[in-house]
Amino acid sequence: MNNLKNKPTTPLKAVRAMCVVCKGFKVHAISKCADEDCPLHPFRFGKSPYAKRDLSDETRQNLVKRAEHARKARAARLKEAKEGMS
Repeated sequence: MNNLKNKPTTPLKAVRAMCVVCKGFKVHAISKCADEDCPLHPFRFGKSPYAKRDLSDETRQNLVKRAEHARKARAARLKEAKEGMS
C-alpha cells in the first residue's frame, strides 16, 4: 500500500485497494469474497456495478484490442521477470 500514498486515485480505485488489504494482499481472493454485508462488496473489482456503458461496435472493438494488447504486454513482462530469476 505504500506505493498508493502519493498517487492520486479515484474513489473506486481506493475501494479496490481497501479490498486488497482486507483480503491480505491476495488479489485473487477478492473475486471469491463472500462478505456481502460489506458496503464495498459491489465495488470490489474497482468498477461501479451501476454504471452502464453504451458502446458503439467500433469502440467495443477498440477496447477489446487494447485489452488484448495489455494482456500480451503483461505476459511478456512476467515471462521476462521469470527468466531473470533463473
